Amino acid sequence: MEVKLPVVSSDDIVRAMRKAGFSYAPKRGKGSHMAFYKEKEGEGP
Repeated sequence: MEVKLPVVSSDDIVRAMRKAGFSYAPKRGKGSHMAFYKEKEGEGP
């Protein structure tokens, strides 16, 4: 039996990543690809 995965948009993925604490890394994305990073606790501005 094959399990079908749900269809999600890129906006849904970006929203979920930000909700999980990830930030967009504009210098690392290329073309239509986006890169995200998550700072370790106790680091950052």
